[in-house]
Amino acid sequence: MKLHHPTTPAGNRFAARFGFRALAPLVLALATGCASGEGGANPPAEEESAQPLTRNLFATPPETLPGEQIDFPSLGFDFGSPDATLRIAELSDFGCGFCRKFHEETFPVLQQEYIDAGTVLWKYIPIVTGMFPHGDLSALAGECAGEQGDFEGMMVRLFEDQGTWKGSGDPMPHFLGYAGELGLNSEQFESCIAEERPGDRIADGGRAARALGLRGTPSFLINGFPVQGALPTQLFRDILDNELAALAEAAGSGN
Repeated sequence: MKLHHPTTPAGNRFAARFGFRALAPLVLALATGCASGEGGANPPAEEESAQPLTRNLFATPPETLPGEQIDFPSLGFDFGSPDATLRIAELSDFGCGFCRKFHEETFPVLQQEYIDAGTVLWKYIPIVTGMFPHGDLSALAGECAGEQGDFEGMMVRLFEDQGTWKGSGDPMPHFLGYAGELGLNSEQFESCIAEERPGDRIADGGRAARALGLRGTPSFLINGFPVQGALPTQLFRDILDNELAALAEAAGSGN
């Protein structure tokens, strides 16, 4: 498994097509996630603009969100090969229980079967919905670990120990403990959080979620197609297999 920060996709990618659209009603029916409430960080955008916007996001340079001037490929942390056929972006809040469930049950399977196999490039973008205790500090902790090259390790610990740091009055001792476990430079990690060095990146992740009309966490862009909620593992497999087959067919036909 390769982790990159950040990676700009090289060249154009085929848009999703064929059978994937038939899965959309099932996806929406089964999706479960942490929905942002009134005044939350991810209010809906106009339905009419969401789909073409997300399609173009991965396929057409310059890969920025129109009107928002957000360099989407530079956000977050990329898992896998930059040459992977299929690109997935996950926008997720470390305090979200459904996000934790997804990363405990589904993500390890997808990582083994698709990311490590070189067929999927997975981008994780930490966002702050404002719904959970210490959500802002946990996003900083993830990004600041990434500053030292171990976002993945911190991501795993934040989800594993979510109940502990969310329920504490001061989560910093916990975050510093995770940094120590991972062998990070504690002074650099602590100063990164105190100075909010990744603050602009985190804010851009939230702006991206708003621009894309994503209403809750976890939310995904699968080659630009928006999918929301912690889907069951097999359903996620079915979506990826369907999309990979469509991309292979499009490549074979020269489209």
